Amino acid sequence: MVLPVVAGVILIGSTWYAVNEADSKLEEISNEAKNALVDAGTPILDKLGEGLGTGLELVGQGIGQIGEGIGELGSDLGTGLLGLGSELAEEIGEIGSDLGTGALKVIRGAGVAVIEGAEDIVDYAYTRIAPHRVPAVTAVTAITIYITTAVILFKKIKNAN
Repeated sequence: MVLPVVAGVILIGSTWYAVNEADSKLEEISNEAKNALVDAGTPILDKLGEGLGTGLELVGQGIGQIGEGIGELGSDLGTGLLGLGSELAEEIGEIGSDLGTGALKVIRGAGVAVIEGAEDIVDYAYTRIAPHRVPAVTAVTAITIYITTAVILFKKIKNAN
């Protein structure tokens, strides 16, 4: 395992990090790699003494890097949530549109059914009355004439007194 030039190793939480000398960035390392670096003379930066200031400075940089990572994670999470929200809004809009289209089809179908039902009733009545059409017309005409005559006679008798 080839490691970059390391300024020191530091323990943050339960994880060992190597501090890259070129850019002071922290890189997570295994326990075996930490032991190899310490055996090679790399200082452990969390010891009291001269390395304390450097160690604290590197810890601050490490925390800053972690904060940047959390900021990027938060940004990615926010972007993902916005994308999810817009996808959900589109799906809900499509569902609403589908429901509206379905309801319109039901209403149109009901209207067509009512009209077809009325046509069927008229056709049925016509077929039942058609054989008796001439006698029915004759009877209705005679009744109309009799009622009209009766009303005229009644009015004349009433006005005669």
